Amino acid sequence: MFEKAFESQRLVNEAAAGLLGELEARGIAVASLDDVRLDGDNVEVLAPLLLAHVFSARYPPFVQALIDKVSVPQAANFAIPQLAFFIRRVPADYRDPIEAESGREGDPTWQERIRDYIGSALGQLVAPDWADIFLELASDRGLGGSRFEIIHNLSKSRDERVPEVLLALLNDPSVAVFAAEALGEMRWPQARAALARLALTGDLPAKRAAASALRRISVRKRPDSG
Repeated sequence: MFEKAFESQRLVNEAAAGLLGELEARGIAVASLDDVRLDGDNVEVLAPLLLAHVFSARYPPFVQALIDKVSVPQAANFAIPQLAFFIRRVPADYRDPIEAESGREGDPTWQERIRDYIGSALGQLVAPDWADIFLELASDRGLGGSRFEIIHNLSKSRDERVPEVLLALLNDPSVAVFAAEALGEMRWPQARAALARLALTGDLPAKRAAASALRRISVRKRPDSG
């Protein structure tokens, strides 16, 4: 176990060598990827560079580390449009020599896992300025379950179209659970009929999520006690 962790870190360092060299050429000297921090002073330089390596890198743990670096509020204007583009074009040729030895048949591919990772990262960045992009991603059935975090946080876009989008997603088995949970959190009363149908006709997780959402909708929010 420790040997695999050590080897994985070695491979991350190896994959990061080119990026660190580019940073050094720009006058940014860091010893490792862990030392790279985006802030208001460097984001216009670092975010595009890190995102370029997200697209080109093929060692999955390195790609995940890069996604973590750019999925921060100060880099949102760079990360959201680029990751929204990339999530639909995640390559299939990732290479992980460690997992190649221990992977089991039927495990999710790295392509699937990176797509899910990007979806989760985007879900943490939902904001009103990018409502159109997030509503489009949430509605894209081709992205399957990778949308769950986006759907969960869709109300943060503060867009009037959100409830109707979530209602439509109740008919999508890959994300119906998450849409029901989001409607429950919004406590949108107009969703009762659709949630009641899902509670009767969905699979077991969807039935439970719909029933929970109906209970939440039936309980009025308490006014702030002030």
